[in-house]
Amino acid sequence: MRVQEEPFIHLDGDVFLVDKKIKKRMSGKWDAIVQMREAGDHYYSTYPKVFDNLSKVHKGIHSINIFNFVYNHGIIGFQNMDLLKEYSHEYFDLIHLLELLGVEFPADADPNVALEQSLLTTITETSNLHVKELITVRDMQKYDLFGSASKIGFVHLWGNSKYQPKYTEKVRMRLKKENPTLYKHVREVVRNL
Repeated sequence: MRVQEEPFIHLDGDVFLVDKKIKKRMSGKWDAIVQMREAGDHYYSTYPKVFDNLSKVHKGIHSINIFNFVYNHGIIGFQNMDLLKEYSHEYFDLIHLLELLGVEFPADADPNVALEQSLLTTITETSNLHVKELITVRDMQKYDLFGSASKIGFVHLWGNSKYQPKYTEKVRMRLKKENPTLYKHVREVVRNL
């Protein structure tokens, strides 16, 4: 993100756009765009623990986790390039400081996600910047998480959904249509595992 000089949208590797409807949801003016808001049980069962552990080596860490939600970065983008610069510099400065303090970032309990999501939330909320949420809280209440993403036009293969036939079949069929050569190669590799 640090090297971007023009507005952009990033999709995690397990996010697949399956319908052009998502273009409409991504349109308009915004400072940052995110997949959704992490709130409620998921927020409280994850983020406070991460920050409590980090506070053992960096007492001021709670200053970036001051709200009762964070913005999920499965899909993230910036139109406000000053915001991007501020966010990316603060993020990498924070990661560097934590590494100097001896914080390790284990693969199975990576505090990176909590840091990046909390930092963006704090910067945008305290600066009253417009963050567009692709999936709104209202969407989730009405259609649940997967239903909301599907209605908007994408699939994010969260957690065990990566292994659910409904979603893997969608991805398989799309790959077969979009790139038959790669599809054949992947099938061959999987067969030889």
